[in-house]
Amino acid sequence: MNDYSYETIKHRVASIRENSRSHAVTIIAVTKKHPWDVLPILYSLGINDFGENYAQELALKRKELIDNNHLLENAVWYYQGVIQKNKINMIVKSAAVILSFFDRAHLPLIQKACEKFNKTINCCIQVKLQSDSNRNGIVGSHATLQELVTYMGNFPNIQYSGIMTTLPLHLSALDQEKYFAQVSNYYNSLPKAPMLSMGMSDDYTLAIKHGATHVRIGTALLGKR
Repeated sequence: MNDYSYETIKHRVASIRENSRSHAVTIIAVTKKHPWDVLPILYSLGINDFGENYAQELALKRKELIDNNHLLENAVWYYQGVIQKNKINMIVKSAAVILSFFDRAHLPLIQKACEKFNKTINCCIQVKLQSDSNRNGIVGSHATLQELVTYMGNFPNIQYSGIMTTLPLHLSALDQEKYFAQVSNYYNSLPKAPMLSMGMSDDYTLAIKHGATHVRIGTALLGKR
C-alpha cells in the first residue's frame, strides 16, 4: 500500500529538487492511477504541474478537486497519453499542454476543439529516434520535425511548445546518454520553444544533464501504482 502522507511526499519532493538543482527544471507530477487527494499535498509543496495519461482520469480529477474545494488556481495540467480522436474535446477542455502530439491528422481536430472552448493550447511534439512499437512518437529527423512545426503554424489556436520523448526500453547507460543528446540537438535546431520534456523517475538526472526543462516524475514522487 502506498504511503501518501505529507511527510513522505515532502521528503521525496526535496530529494528530486536536490537532484535537479543544476538549472531551473519544472517537475511534472505524473499522478495517473493515484487518488485525487494527493494533488493538494503536492501543490502545498510547490508542485504546480500535473500530468495525466488518460483523458477521462484527467477530467475526473479536476472535477473531484473542484467538488472538494481544492481549486489549485496556479496548476498547469498536461496530457501525455495516447491521443484518441474521440477524446480530443475532453483533452483540450481539461489540459493546458499536450505533450504527446505527433500525428498531423489530429491538428484540425485540436484546432476545432480549441475554438469550441475559446482557448489556445500548447503542444509538444513527441519524438523517437527509431521505429519502436513500445513508444509513440514521430521518428525524428531535423527536416521532418521542422516541416511539422511549420505545418502547426497553420492552426492559430495551437502553439508549438517544444519536444517530448521517452527513452526506449533496455538501453545501456551509454545509449541513454546518446539518445538524450540527440533529442536535445533536435530541440535546439528547431524554432525556440520553452519545453524539452524528457526524463522520468529512473533517468531524470541524465535528462537534466542534456538540457531537459521539464521532467515527468511519478514513482519517485508517489510510489508504485
